[in-house]
Amino acid sequence: MVYSPREDSLLLEAAVKKFASGRFLDLGCGSGIQGIAAAKKGCSVTCADIDPEAVSEAKKAFSKRKLKADFVVGDLFENMEGAFDCIAFNPPYLPGGHGHADLDGGVDGLEVTRRFLEDVEKHLIEGGIILLVATSLCGQDAKLKELLAGKGFEASVAGEQRFSFERLSVLKAVK
Repeated sequence: MVYSPREDSLLLEAAVKKFASGRFLDLGCGSGIQGIAAAKKGCSVTCADIDPEAVSEAKKAFSKRKLKADFVVGDLFENMEGAFDCIAFNPPYLPGGHGHADLDGGVDGLEVTRRFLEDVEKHLIEGGIILLVATSLCGQDAKLKELLAGKGFEASVAGEQRFSFERLSVLKAVK
């Protein structure tokens, strides 16, 4: 089942509309919402997801809008070539135990994000931008800023939305 756009996706989309440029990667593309926003800005878009069904849905969404993109099936940067000006990623970020793979980010919600950070530099041009969703649950947003800083990235909040139980943020990271 493909992850349908929710508050987190819409928050990330607003950041994509503001910051996406050049060669753009919608990583974990799901429905393709981020790639579509970037394509409408004139970016050269690649949509990638581990789920072949998600890639198929994104292709349909692009075709319906007569937009062009490249599509890749793979786990994070698997099967990915080249470097991007901007990478948008809405990873599974909730602390484990929710029973839904699209949301389960491991014990502290950062398991997939840590794997992303291991390889992102190989796929980001110098001065490129990462747009990354984080939650305040378990102090994850602060931990993520620390992880980014440890990799030499300067992170700032590009957007946020508060709920009674959490604060969702989109972090903009530049090296």
